[in-house]
Amino acid sequence: MGQAAMVHACDMLVNDFFDHRGSDGTSSQARVQNAGYNDCIVAENIAWGYPRSEQIVNGWLNSPGHRRNMLHPRIEEFGVGITQGPRGPYWVLVVGKQC
Repeated sequence: MGQAAMVHACDMLVNDFFDHRGSDGTSSQARVQNAGYNDCIVAENIAWGYPRSEQIVNGWLNSPGHRRNMLHPRIEEFGVGITQGPRGPYWVLVVGKQC
């Protein structure tokens, strides 16, 4: 999970974009599968530009969709990817459960 999160954070930094879809068209599910994770469920939260982790976590917890991802009752694992760019960090949280 962490590998998939870091791959996406690096992709967004290097290719200067902010989206759940990768520059190569991959989804979060494809990225975790490419990292060797056999997922039954996967979700992804992304953020950009916030300098402190507590800003990101609080922002996600105050957003219904992001909060739902983080607190989903079937989620058992997570991975985080963070990159630092000239305009601020890219943050990626991938959560899931293996089959």
